Amino acid sequence: MAVSGLLMTSMAVAHVAYAADGQLEEVIVTAQKRAENLQDVPISVQALNSKALEKAGIISLSDIKANVPGMTIDSYPGSSEMLYPSIRGIVPNSIQTSVPIPMAIHLDGVALTQLAGLNLAGADLERIEVLKGPQGVLAGRNATGGAINIVTVRPDLGQFSFKQQLTFAERGQLLSKTVVNVPLTENFAAKVSYLHSERDNMGIKNSAPNGPKLGEKKSDSWRLDMRWKASNTVMVDYGYDRSETESIDVPQQCMIPFMGSATMGFLATVDPRFRE
Repeated sequence: MAVSGLLMTSMAVAHVAYAADGQLEEVIVTAQKRAENLQDVPISVQALNSKALEKAGIISLSDIKANVPGMTIDSYPGSSEMLYPSIRGIVPNSIQTSVPIPMAIHLDGVALTQLAGLNLAGADLERIEVLKGPQGVLAGRNATGGAINIVTVRPDLGQFSFKQQLTFAERGQLLSKTVVNVPLTENFAAKVSYLHSERDNMGIKNSAPNGPKLGEKKSDSWRLDMRWKASNTVMVDYGYDRSETESIDVPQQCMIPFMGSATMGFLATVDPRFRE
């Protein structure tokens, strides 16, 4: 599956953080479409900055569910790249991938309105902000459950930089992040980020002759950002990214009998025993 689009991440640390001198650390968010201190925002906001994202190993939207209370993220049956995010129990009323979700998700200000491709990975995320509760005034339509802002790091006009990160884990897991920032002139800079991740079949064996390798996953994501400082009051940003994922998800199984196909969908949403 190949998906193209803008990817955006906006999070900051929402828990109380203390600086070395004992003062509260200032956390800047853009929950109200402008940069401001998190303590001054009259909205329930859960935020993770770049350090928190890296420490928790978060590279995609599905990775944040363990760090945000009151939020669940389930995957579409048979495709882990299609997500069903839910905040405070507000869920989509259909499993069709073309149906808009009741949550506003923005990547660098660009709305992601469909389930397909929501799990795009990003190599250089600045923060992710999760706004709980209705956000229709500032986030627009389909924000009944809340909003998620994903913000990527902008190019630095001041200096050249290079960052390489390699992570290895059991089950053949490999994560590679590469970020290169190049200032071309005093007022123009470009940044390229690349992310590669893979894993093995997670111990699942397919007994079918020449059958697909269930559970294996390999993904590549790269992004190009450019920044032009046209004047002291005008800044122009451009971003383009592309992600490709190859995987065959493990088929879901019904662990206990159910009353009938007509009630299975409803019961599966309320009784955790019916989930995989």
